[in-house]
Amino acid sequence: CIRQKRTKTQFCGGTLVSSAWVVTAAHCMTLRSPRDYLITAGHSKRGKDLINSNSHILTYVLEYFPAFKQDGFQKSYVSEVKVHPHWDRDRVYADMAIMKLQTPFTYSKYIKPVCMAAPNLELKFGGRKPVNCLVSGWGDTSGWSDFADDLGAAVLQFFPPLSVIAYTAELNMSRCTGSG
Repeated sequence: CIRQKRTKTQFCGGTLVSSAWVVTAAHCMTLRSPRDYLITAGHSKRGKDLINSNSHILTYVLEYFPAFKQDGFQKSYVSEVKVHPHWDRDRVYADMAIMKLQTPFTYSKYIKPVCMAAPNLELKFGGRKPVNCLVSGWGDTSGWSDFADDLGAAVLQFFPPLSVIAYTAELNMSRCTGSG
């Protein structure tokens, strides 16, 4: 979880790619300094959303504490943030950033880096076997900004961008994918 250091409020997610680096979305990099971020890992509880609450104590108890008390919980502050050099907020292009942790996470049964594909991997579409990917997060699945308290996961079939563009054009729908 990417949290505001001062209030411990979670506002974005990230993916651990090594013990010291987290990949996230560039649009999440809204705070002034790397030292304003707190990264937490090894927990499945996110906590309750606090709407219109100015109480930092209430935020800590209802949002941060459920994660903090889990067995695998670890935290680290951020020493460096790098936003993709071609990030364009208006076009939502190259929406990617990396964060270097001050203290690397210790791998455990609760914390592991994402499995990276081999650099020479070629995805072959159109065959009999679909290409699947695993997604996880606390995101809104209802369309009403109703975020989950517990971490969710799903296996989804991956479609190449050109097939999605062709399909949405055929249905006269707006595209939901971009390039970059």
